[in-house]
Amino acid sequence: MTEATTTVRVRDLPLLADIGINPVEVGRQQPLVITVDLKLQVADVERIDNTVDYRRIVREAEGLAAVHIPLIETFARRLAVAQCGHQ
Repeated sequence: MTEATTTVRVRDLPLLADIGINPVEVGRQQPLVITVDLKLQVADVERIDNTVDYRRIVREAEGLAAVHIPLIETFARRLAVAQCGHQ
């Protein structure tokens, strides 16, 4: 039997992120636009606290944007890991 899934999406979130490895990028905020598709197994949802709040994803992304992260790939991995821990 295939488990049912659902997706929580945050699309085209504009951020100013301290991201980059080049000397001219470090310590300088740059525009970054992210989209998150978080695929989840569907469980019995009876209450709001049984769901994933997309606002939490946005807050986590904003928090990551505030600290220097050298690579976009590292930013994406950290955001994904943070969301996996909240399920």
